[in-house]
Amino acid sequence: MSSHIPMLEIPLKLTYPIDIDKPIYKYIKHHCKDLYDEERDKNAAKNLDELRSKAVQNTIDANKKSTEIVAQYYDQLKLLMPKVPILPNNMHPNSVNIRFTWHNAYDHKKDRTQSQNGHFEILCVLYNLACLKIKIAAQCNQNEDSDLLAALKGLQSAAGYLDFLISAMARVMANENYTND
Repeated sequence: MSSHIPMLEIPLKLTYPIDIDKPIYKYIKHHCKDLYDEERDKNAAKNLDELRSKAVQNTIDANKKSTEIVAQYYDQLKLLMPKVPILPNNMHPNSVNIRFTWHNAYDHKKDRTQSQNGHFEILCVLYNLACLKIKIAAQCNQNEDSDLLAALKGLQSAAGYLDFLISAMARVMANENYTND
C-alpha cells in the first residue's frame, strides 16, 4: 500500500502551437551566410519546432519523459538565443519575429500574455518544468526511500527554478504586461 501526503500542485501555463521553424530558418539563411547549410539548417529549425510542439502541448503528462522533453526544449532555447535573437524589433533591429502567447496558469480563459521576447518563452517553459517536477513529486510512493529521495530532488529543482523566475521575470518583462503566475 502506497502512502501519499497531499501536496499542492501548481497548474501548467498553456500556450498555442506556433510556427517557429520558418522565421528561425529565414534568420539563419540571411545572417549566417558563411556557415549556412540549407538542408542542415532547415532540419534543425524543423526539429526545434517539433520539440516545442511536444514540450508545450496542453495534454502533457507529469512523467520523466515529459520532463526531459520540456527540459530539452528549454536547453535548446537557451543555446539558440545568443545566436538567433528572438526579441522585439525595438530591442534588436535584426531580430526574429515570433509572437509567443501564454495563458495565466490559474485562469486560462481570461488572462494571456503575448510577447516577441524569446526570454519570455524561456521563462514560461521553465515555469512549466517546475510544475512538472512538483506533479511528479506529488505522485511518488512516500513509503519507499528511493521514491521519497527522488521526490525531494524534484521539489528542490522546482524550488530553484521558481526562485530564479522571481528575479528573472521582472528583468525580462520590464516593459511588457505579464500575468501574475
